[in-house]
Amino acid sequence: DRKCYTTYSQLPDEHQMIHDMCRKFANEELAPNAGEWDEKHVFPKDAVTKLAEIGMMGMNVSEEDGGAGLDALAYAIAMEEISRGCASVGVIMSAHNSLYCSPLSEFGTPELKEQFLAPYASPPDDDQSPLIGCFG
Repeated sequence: DRKCYTTYSQLPDEHQMIHDMCRKFANEELAPNAGEWDEKHVFPKDAVTKLAEIGMMGMNVSEEDGGAGLDALAYAIAMEEISRGCASVGVIMSAHNSLYCSPLSEFGTPELKEQFLAPYASPPDDDQSPLIGCFG
């Protein structure tokens, strides 16, 4: 059941919500700071923590394994909006989700998933930084 969406207004409600949430985050948290982060070579720890808190650092990981359980369309929409706000944060999000979480989610044993996936795909506990498995 493949569909082609020509505008964001045609997206299913869940995907529209992801789009709106990521667009707001990009506009309010990323875009105003992106130039300074790049110029000063700053790792945007607070922004990455906030992304993890809203479930964007384990998007395609099943809920059973600690992630958000979202599909590829949601991931593409989120990546587009986050990268629009700050390309560097988009790369961090992409590398973590694609290079670290996805292989473990797809091929990891239950033991590996419990030890090395769930803590990285889940939002951090209060007052903790998220665990990042890979960044660009």
